Amino acid sequence: MQEEDDNDWSDIDEDEVVNFELLEELLEEETEEEYVEFVRWKPEPEPLMTTPEVSPKPSLEEPPKLELKPLPESLKYAYLGPNESLPVIIASDLDQAQEKALLEILSQNKEGFQF
Repeated sequence: MQEEDDNDWSDIDEDEVVNFELLEELLEEETEEEYVEFVRWKPEPEPLMTTPEVSPKPSLEEPPKLELKPLPESLKYAYLGPNESLPVIIASDLDQAQEKALLEILSQNKEGFQF
């Protein structure tokens, strides 16, 4: 019994037959050129964005407008700046003397905070 040939080319016209040697040669040439282009390619740096003319002011000079979120009952907001600016979160169970002392120390060192 004769095994069937997996590559049965009988249904292909002569005009459709591909010259694989030529095709392989063309592919190799294209690949070589692409490889050389790839090896020689160097990224061009993108220009850096220019800095804005007006630099933002520090939070202590011009406090940002913040959206404060609700806190649990054990915490509350206190403010180190005028007009409820520069908020900090403190314990809500402090007595008035403790809160005043804490806010005084925080106010003396507010340059160390990021608002």
